[in-house]
Amino acid sequence: MKNRVKIVIISLIVLFCLLTTYYFHFILKIDQAFSHIFYIPILISSIWWRRTGIYIAIFLSIFLVCSQFISDLGVRVIDIVRTVIFIIVAVTTTYLMNKIKDNNIKLLKQYKELEYAKIAKEKSEESERIKSAFLANMSHEIRTPMTGILGFVSLLQEPNLNGEEQQKYIKIIDKSGKRLLNIINDIISISKVDSGMLNVNISESNINEQVEFIYNFFKAETNKKGINLTYNNQLSSSEAIVKTDNEKLYAILTNLIKNAIKFTLEGSIDFGYSKKGNFLEFYVKDTGVGINFKTKEHIFERFMQGSDSLSREYEGAGLGLSISKAYVEMLGGKIWAESIEGMGSEFYFTIPYIV
Repeated sequence: MKNRVKIVIISLIVLFCLLTTYYFHFILKIDQAFSHIFYIPILISSIWWRRTGIYIAIFLSIFLVCSQFISDLGVRVIDIVRTVIFIIVAVTTTYLMNKIKDNNIKLLKQYKELEYAKIAKEKSEESERIKSAFLANMSHEIRTPMTGILGFVSLLQEPNLNGEEQQKYIKIIDKSGKRLLNIINDIISISKVDSGMLNVNISESNINEQVEFIYNFFKAETNKKGINLTYNNQLSSSEAIVKTDNEKLYAILTNLIKNAIKFTLEGSIDFGYSKKGNFLEFYVKDTGVGINFKTKEHIFERFMQGSDSLSREYEGAGLGLSISKAYVEMLGGKIWAESIEGMGSEFYFTIPYIV
């Protein structure tokens, strides 16, 4: 399509020059105008149309010289020499310009390929580093509760064990078993997300009831840590009945609140939602340790944690936020975080408000 446009434009220029030449040469009787005006399509076609333009320039130049001989056999030798020199300079300049342009394109292409390769290499190295840290942490997370379970099961076999010690060991085994189960559930969930096996099951759900249920579920745990847990429901009971995937919404909220409890040593945690346009915007705010700026940029990425150090203070496989992000996107919303290190965190996510 572009070549056709160029052909039409060049043809119109040539036609214009022919008509102008006819007017100057035959009507006004100005012989030199013939050669001078024909320089225009030679320059335009040779520079604009790259290699094809060289052939057009040569053709027009030959036509120009022949026309000069035909129109006026008495033309001066100096005019012919001047025209020939101009033709040689125009064609040579065009050829050199095209060669320089080709070389520049090749260099630019090579530069971009090197840049892409460099970026790909850096991403690959970063991915490998994160995966290695994740696998090491995962090994630590699985081994720790397993060691606790096996160790205290052995202690329960002691013949002189009293009832109080027995109950203490059973609670530790129960806690370690739940921790291990959470890790396994996270691994299964993220595997299902990767394989595309998860489906969205839309049904009617009362958001207010779900928020209140989550509040009552975590209230005992926050009270034990001395954290003030509050919630806020903006809509009335009738307005709070929406069509969504109840299980995924529950998983998102519980993951965010678990993280808030884990990283909050004192202060408060507040969660709830509000209606904004055609979406419900949920939030979980805490007064915990916060997230540093560098980590916040990658907090929702796979195999990423607030800290990838083996000596980190907080337990967890680091898959909860990644799973939450996948679930939010499956429901048609988005998720983001706002945090300042040492001043707490605020997590927000949206889901469509469909009644």
